[in-house]
Amino acid sequence: MRNGIVGLVLLAMLAGPVSAGVIPIGEFTGDLYEGFENLGTPGGYPGPFTIMDGGATFNDVYANILMIAYSLQSGLTGVSIYPYNGNLMGGSVTGCAVIDFTTPVEDFGGYIGAADDLSGGLVTFRDEDGLVLGTEPLSLSMGQWAWYGWHSDVPFGSIEIWGAASPGLGIVFDDFQATVPEPAGLSLLAMGAVALLGSRRVVRGGAALCGKGR
Repeated sequence: MRNGIVGLVLLAMLAGPVSAGVIPIGEFTGDLYEGFENLGTPGGYPGPFTIMDGGATFNDVYANILMIAYSLQSGLTGVSIYPYNGNLMGGSVTGCAVIDFTTPVEDFGGYIGAADDLSGGLVTFRDEDGLVLGTEPLSLSMGQWAWYGWHSDVPFGSIEIWGAASPGLGIVFDDFQATVPEPAGLSLLAMGAVALLGSRRVVRGGAALCGKGR
């Protein structure tokens, strides 16, 4: 029995994730958070810039900066967008941002906004080796914030956010959340240990009953 349980635990550890599907999820509270309130005064900071208390870096694909701002105003319409929460927000001046995670995460989300109507955007998810896990469409309404969140059985190593098919119009972010998965090996070993203890109790109980029968 013992060898059988340990074998099942080892097989589960070697099998790894069953699916790499990326699915949209609602708002959640994660292990990591970034509200862009305490990273610096409004301005541009050379990227990749550390965010989420060291849990990730942020960079603008073309401008190579992290923008921190009180507001973002469209040069086409004059419409402005302000932080979703607090006094500051982060942003990409070209509308093309990449977030690299120090430790891969299974859930990521946050509020994304723009001062212009942006369509044809795309979010690309990669694992820690850079392989594409999936893509999701992105559309942003002028002057509005919207929640976007995703989960993957295979953790995200990085996420690329493109606000539009043609880069050039800024997008902003607020209240990032991310969840770091528990080490699979430790969880499975714990489950195996519990099962093993349970099997020992059954065997001992049976021996006691047999002794009384005699």
